[in-house]
Amino acid sequence: MRATREVSPGTAGRRDRAILAASLTAFVLLAIGVQPDHVVARAERAGVRAPEPPIGLWPAVTRIGEGPALVGATVAAAALAHGDRRHAAFLVARVAVGVAARRVLAEVIRRARPPRAWWWVTPRGFSFPSRHVTWFCLGAAALVDAVPDRARPVGQIASWAGTAMVGASRIRLGIHWPSDVAGAAFAAAAVRAAGRLAECRSARPPVITGITGSLARELT
Repeated sequence: MRATREVSPGTAGRRDRAILAASLTAFVLLAIGVQPDHVVARAERAGVRAPEPPIGLWPAVTRIGEGPALVGATVAAAALAHGDRRHAAFLVARVAVGVAARRVLAEVIRRARPPRAWWWVTPRGFSFPSRHVTWFCLGAAALVDAVPDRARPVGQIASWAGTAMVGASRIRLGIHWPSDVAGAAFAAAAVRAAGRLAECRSARPPVITGITGSLARELT
């Protein structure tokens, strides 16, 4: 059965607008709070302790938030939506825009990682929002929105579980604060909601040539 491709301007549109507003508000508040002298950063420095040596599960779990997994999820989502090229184009564009937005936000906010002595792997770039969690959420959301309606509740639950696992892995590996994980989830939720609203309102598919090139550069 083919998935329903249209996002209605009624209930679904109101839901996405509410999610967008709530996610953006939460992200902005966290982005302010993680600045060095603000409440979230102070609380985490006081309350978060160095992680114990991670068991083998965590390095494996963290890989589902890496580039190859994101590319695979995006390609799979586009393939599942093959009967509706416009929908597939919006899914790919949404992932690419989310990847680019996360990088810009990280460069603007410039949050430092936890102490180097905590690291069990070598991270890249700034800490907030978590790249791995953002990428996992973007890929998982594209997959959920590509499957038939009847499969979406199960897919959404799996997406939430995966987000929690990837986020926990980044914390257990000593390279992220908990708020980095939360910020990534809020950012990805905002991108998803904005993408769904744009798809509802646009009569034409997005031009994805340039943004997929940017996505490829970011993932390499």
